[in-house]
Amino acid sequence: MLEVSIGSFLINYFSQPNIGNLLEKEAAKYVHFTGAAPWSARFLGSAILQKVRSGTVLGIAALAACALVLTSMLSVGQVAMWSIILVGFFNSVMFPSIFTLGIAELGRLPVMVPAY
Repeated sequence: MLEVSIGSFLINYFSQPNIGNLLEKEAAKYVHFTGAAPWSARFLGSAILQKVRSGTVLGIAALAACALVLTSMLSVGQVAMWSIILVGFFNSVMFPSIFTLGIAELGRLPVMVPAY
């Protein structure tokens, strides 16, 4: 899930006059969407990862997240706000893909015997 510092930055971002123009209390409610998007993406991503290679999913998710960040940077209003919220959707699919690719083809690991 999101770390507290990221949520604080998002509240500040959503309350900017040219982004969401929301009061901090209202902006905090939208931070919950950044937590809900990854939940749904994890279920969808697990289904996709059974059919599509991890590297492909990782590449598509990374490109989509980059495009959404650029969209947020280059736009204003609701488009900027919702595009940054949707970044969490693609980030949540990226971690399991990175982990899976990181441990792929490691082979059998040696058993560690503690030295006394």
